Amino acid sequence: MRSRVGVVLPPSKLKERRKRARTVSIVVWSCAALLLCAAIVGFFYIPAFAIRDIQVEGVGSLSVESIQTRVQESLRGRRYLVFPKKNAFVYSDAAVASDLKTAFPKLDTIVVSLENFHSIKVVVTERKPYATFCGASPDVSQSPCLFLDVSGVAYEPAPDFSDNAYVRWYGGGALVSGARYLAEEKFRSVSALVDAFHSVKLEPVSTYVNEAEDVSVKDRSGLEVRFTLSRKPEEVLNLLRAALISEVLVGKALSSIEYIDLRFGNRLYYRLR
Repeated sequence: MRSRVGVVLPPSKLKERRKRARTVSIVVWSCAALLLCAAIVGFFYIPAFAIRDIQVEGVGSLSVESIQTRVQESLRGRRYLVFPKKNAFVYSDAAVASDLKTAFPKLDTIVVSLENFHSIKVVVTERKPYATFCGASPDVSQSPCLFLDVSGVAYEPAPDFSDNAYVRWYGGGALVSGARYLAEEKFRSVSALVDAFHSVKLEPVSTYVNEAEDVSVKDRSGLEVRFTLSRKPEEVLNLLRAALISEVLVGKALSSIEYIDLRFGNRLYYRLR
């Protein structure tokens, strides 16, 4: 019988064979990885998972169609240059809501939710007019004024009201739709105080807050009430009430008083016309 004798390859050929084996392995695994990536990407392009229905609820003056169109625009294109934004697994609630907020400053709250693999629901509320912002100061007014909502956000041009339907606010520089007049807490505080002026028979028509946070509220009669944002609203209202019934001002017509200044502690400063 013949005996088998193993063939011993030279080191150079053995090294070459191992190199070829590694190359083949790399090619095979690379192709497998590419096929896997293609399969994963292809999954996100399956029509069954593409958002095509957009339900909109809660609109008032805005149209459903305009919001649907904007959502469709925000779902166009790709995320990370590969995945379609309109895919139910890829789309972002926050991104759609942010885009709507930018496009429609009048929207106050926006909730976007996935209903199923091809449908999303957009529930919104619209801002309601509380006052108007009319410029950096009463001497530098702008036209048209912008509506302010109850939180102090400017959101759309306001008509030219001839009957002081809304209190006109000034200060804070130029505002554009979507910008905030004052920090919300400050605005709510001072606006509540301005509203409370009705309890002392005043009818505010304008409010001006300067850079030093001094506030000037003008009454329909022409009377100007001055105070600072740093004072508590109840203190200002109590001081104003005490001033109007003080010995020097009681019984005087509001139109005969040029201003009442409440910015200096418990001291009252006023000027008659």
